[in-house]
Amino acid sequence: MKSPAVNGRAIGLAMGLALTMLANGAPLAPPIPLSRATPGVVRVFANCASKGLLRRWRQQFEKLHPPARVLVDCGGSDVAMAQLYTGRADIAVLGRDASPGELKAFEWIYRRQPQRLELATGSLTSPGHSPALALFVRRDNPLRKISLAQVDAIFGTELLGGESRGLRHWGELGLTGDWFKREIHAYGYDLAIGSGQFFQAAVLHDSRKLNWSVLREFQDSGPPGSNTHDAAAQILAALSRDGSGIAVASLAVAPAAARSFRVRLLPISINAAAAPLRPTRSSLIERSYPLTRSLNAYFNSVTDARIVSDVHEFLDYVVSSAGQQIVGRDGNYLPLSVTQQQRERLKLP
Repeated sequence: MKSPAVNGRAIGLAMGLALTMLANGAPLAPPIPLSRATPGVVRVFANCASKGLLRRWRQQFEKLHPPARVLVDCGGSDVAMAQLYTGRADIAVLGRDASPGELKAFEWIYRRQPQRLELATGSLTSPGHSPALALFVRRDNPLRKISLAQVDAIFGTELLGGESRGLRHWGELGLTGDWFKREIHAYGYDLAIGSGQFFQAAVLHDSRKLNWSVLREFQDSGPPGSNTHDAAAQILAALSRDGSGIAVASLAVAPAAARSFRVRLLPISINAAAAPLRPTRSSLIERSYPLTRSLNAYFNSVTDARIVSDVHEFLDYVVSSAGQQIVGRDGNYLPLSVTQQQRERLKLP
């Protein structure tokens, strides 16, 4: 494997070429792969958390489909899409959705969007494995439930979720007495990281106009790739010190630490008429809980037909019942439901 510096230069050159051609109005042809694809070989570039799961999928797939080979490079979600649109990978596996910028870069080169497939359901409590998000208040807060539109109106300012006005005081959520005039303080993930990007898309409808005057953002304390995954714990610790706060965080924190936070989970409803739900294993797998995440694959369907066929064959195995049994045994991500398996397999010819 080449060094990150070499990879970075190659990606930069490819993007520079694409942008130059775009600026000059020239049609963009697919790039010459930097590492040429080979029929019978599927190149996967993935986020680090999926490494063990991909290894198990690869081993079983190669046993069932000799002489097929699956090459897995776990360099992280942040560069996986670049590996795909510069031709260094056939599949990019991300623990989040591809960002608008990543999709635009792919489209600049190929004049179409990549195809997306969900490979597994995000975890309930496993740090770093696309855990579902939840809303929390302190235990002494009398609020018992909240809707997605209300969360949007607390954290955002554009009101894209449907509320008629911003929610800035607890009385606007129905609380009375001493709570009526209390200002709401918000805590959540930095929008630059995967959990923050998911919250921005799923709750704020991709708005960047947040209620910054009362919002505090957190990210993992360690550098990228260090696997500290402590942003959720930081958020809940800060909430535990603020009786006027509300926080978005995952359940992926150590149980002993969670008990010391003095916080309580709020059931969430999709809208005012729907029943509020809690994140559970079953509500995530069935996708009824609104802040469920997924492990996603992006791939290119406009390259060599033989390569596309190999990619489809591998992905079809991953989302099959046999592939999803491996997800269940792995224990970090959750498997797709039978309905979701069928839905994903229909995306493959």
